[in-house]
Amino acid sequence: AGVRPNLLVNPFFKINQRGKASYTGIVPTVDCWESSSATLTVQVTDDGVLLSGTGFDYLKNYIESPEQYNGKTITVSALVKNPGGQFRINLYNESKQVSNNFNIPASSDWVIISGTIHGVQASSGDKVCLLLYPGGGIQSQTATAQVMATKVEEGETQTLGYIDSSGNPVLLEHPDPLEELKCKRYLYVLRPFNAAYGIVGTGLFNSATQARLFIPLTQKMRVNPSISYSGSFGVTNGKATYTPTLINVGEVTSAGVSLFVNTGSGPQAGDSAQLRFQNDTSASLILDANL
Repeated sequence: AGVRPNLLVNPFFKINQRGKASYTGIVPTVDCWESSSATLTVQVTDDGVLLSGTGFDYLKNYIESPEQYNGKTITVSALVKNPGGQFRINLYNESKQVSNNFNIPASSDWVIISGTIHGVQASSGDKVCLLLYPGGGIQSQTATAQVMATKVEEGETQTLGYIDSSGNPVLLEHPDPLEELKCKRYLYVLRPFNAAYGIVGTGLFNSATQARLFIPLTQKMRVNPSISYSGSFGVTNGKATYTPTLINVGEVTSAGVSLFVNTGSGPQAGDSAQLRFQNDTSASLILDANL
């Protein structure tokens, strides 16, 4: 049957647009992976992520449009090293509260954990995700586990990889060079990098207190995103710079996203407008369309 498609986005944890070396608590982490546990720590490494947590702490990744797999056979797998105790993976339907758990014992060597679910239950609108438990779902266990790769696929067996006779992991699936574009359907993080006054978007003032701007994007986002931002920004009409008081998303197109940016009075309707980072290389603007 060959290597089947992976239903997860960012299954090798390589895309990390938020840019942190570690994440702790109930937060989004590397792209498309979210921690739902206050005591879970996710450390980004060259070999995926190092998870540290107690029994029911988990990291999760949602599957888009899971209803198309209703009634089908699905196999889940992960390449892990879990010397501290049992490790668990779970294909979980949050909406129906249906769990499909698979555990392996502690191992200081790389192992592949996998399990097959016959007749997956998923309706339109359901939220279905893969969960990774470093503590194995055992209440009294606190453990650390290295996870290199994960997979959710149709079929009776896993095609993620195998362990060779020397104990080395061999991946049958490899990171997709287009994975970052896939991730950008769900998340865009805009930063100034080395340009302290880097331009975010351009447009026009449609009134004395509001500009409509457009940000070009290399990938159309899945839906209209929520927006959050930190640091210093300015909107300039070429004559003066105004501090934004509110930034809202207008609409998403195949070319980018439009924003409405409120400012103090001063500009005139029809003035050109640029939203830019305001001498702040640590500033960021996040467009979030995650599942």
